[in-house]
Amino acid sequence: MKFEDIKGNTKLHIGCKKEYLSDWINVNTNPDDIDVVCDATWNLTSIVYWQKESFDVIYAESFLYDLQVVDTQADIMLASYKHILKKDGYLVIGLDLPEYITKISPWLKKLGFKHVIFFDVSDVNDKKYLPVS
Repeated sequence: MKFEDIKGNTKLHIGCKKEYLSDWINVNTNPDDIDVVCDATWNLTSIVYWQKESFDVIYAESFLYDLQVVDTQADIMLASYKHILKKDGYLVIGLDLPEYITKISPWLKKLGFKHVIFFDVSDVNDKKYLPVS
């Protein structure tokens, strides 16, 4: 699977910073950051910004490092992702440290995410699919 092959009518790219993806809604938390190019800003721990089950796909890259992998703020943030993701939607996570998959996968299953896809984004020009074993 290639990153470009991800299909969905409504796709949300969280934490976009400089990486603007066409055909996605690109959001970031800090609109004042000079390097950010986005469609909207969003407090990632707030579920009221979009309606329930609004998106087919949510893509977030390297977001868990900022939250110390597993903590209360991350639980709140992921609950908001779950709230706006359609029941059969896909959570796509980009990691530059693929070893985090073993820590994150059980946590995401416990939170009720059905479809999770991981990509190694250590080479920004070549996102590699990471199968979960």
